[in-house]
This record gives sequence, C-alpha cells and structure tokens, in this order.
Amino acid sequence: MYFDSLGAYGIADMFASLGMFVFLKEKVSWYRDLVGKFYANMQWSRKKLEIYCLVDGTNFVLTPSFIEKVFHLPNSGVEFFGRSFDTHGWNVDEARKLLLGKRYDPSVDMNTKLNASTLTPECRIMAKIIMHKVLLQGGHFDEIKSDAILLLYALKKNITENLAHAFVRNLMGGKSNIGYGIDQNIQENED
Repeated sequence: MYFDSLGAYGIADMFASLGMFVFLKEKVSWYRDLVGKFYANMQWSRKKLEIYCLVDGTNFVLTPSFIEKVFHLPNSGVEFFGRSFDTHGWNVDEARKLLLGKRYDPSVDMNTKLNASTLTPECRIMAKIIMHKVLLQGGHFDEIKSDAILLLYALKKNITENLAHAFVRNLMGGKSNIGYGIDQNIQENED
C-alpha cells in the first residue's frame, strides 16, 4: 500500500495510530499452492477462536495472539466483527454526520450498509482500504457493509479495534461473507 500519496488527508497517520500500518504497508511473498492447501484442510473452533490445519506434515494453529505477533495487529480493543453501533453504545447520528459529511441524512441505517458515493472523500478512500486490505470484502465495492462501517467509524474516532480477532473471524468466514478467499471445502469443529 502506498501511504505516501495519502498524506494530505492524514489517512496513513490514522491507520498507523491504531496499529495497522505494518500490516497494510508490508509486501510479502506468498505461495499459491501452499495457501490453497491451507484453505482446503483448515478446520476451526469458534468457541476457542482457533483455526487448525495440517499442511505437508506441518501443524498450524492460528489464534488472535499468533496473528498479533506475525502481522503486528492489535489483539485488544473493540471487537467490531459481526456487531452493530447499538452493541457498542455508539451514537449512530454522530456516525452519520462524521462519515457522510454534507450528505448527512438522519434516515440512513448505519447498521446495515452504505453506498460509497454517500461518504466524504476521505471516508471513501479509507473505506476502500478497509474493504480491500483489512476485511477483504467480496462483491462490488460501491456497497460498504456493516463491519466496514464500524471499522471506518472507529478509525475516525481513534478507537482501537481488535483486528487480530477480526482477522481470525474473517478466516472462519464469520457472520459476513468476507472470508479471505475461502471457496474451498472447509470444516468447522464442534468444540
């Protein structure tokens, strides 16, 4: 991610202040076959919030603590994944004003989804980064789903989100249809 070009809005600073800078900026090599084997063999436990996988004789256990260490993502703070503004006691009207700016409309339901064209330019850029790099949202990107709206609001308010937790939930497929490219046969453990 090229944050230098986003300096005018202070977007890089917002992401950096919440511990996402390394995760978003770092470029890594990956192995398609190995990743495919991981997804094809992974199982998980929602209760323990752990993902298990055996790939080429090596056992992997992914937890929020592991994700925190590897990707330098915060493993504390607000757990926004699959939640709503009401869950957190956040002021929905304040969120509308903050994210929509001059296009403020009190009837907009912030707990479902927004159209990207209704956001302020700064929020539009941030939403695109969130959907492409943090939540890996599928489908078209004109529609901003509830998890991205919550994360966008938290970023604007400088509220630390538990991104390591969200990362693991995304891998599991979570409440939303935003898994990390999961389209293979995966299983969930009962424990």
